[in-house]
Amino acid sequence: MWDNVDIIVPKLYEDMQGGVLVEWFKEVGDEIESGDEIFSIETEKTVFEIEAEDDGKITAILVGGGNKVKTLDVVGTLE
Repeated sequence: MWDNVDIIVPKLYEDMQGGVLVEWFKEVGDEIESGDEIFSIETEKTVFEIEAEDDGKITAILVGGGNKVKTLDVVGTLE
């Protein structure tokens, strides 16, 4: 059995506190590979496309588009 891996909001620059999760590019059940763009986040500086750090299948999306998130918040899970 595989362990779930948390999908988190990365700290993209020194003073980043969080932002708004703009949209997911993938859905629950989608297979992804490391480097695939999976969601975007808008901060006070710009909009960033966040890439997957691991291969696997998205098992849950915990925060939908348009919601505020903090750095290191868990926004989904990957199997």
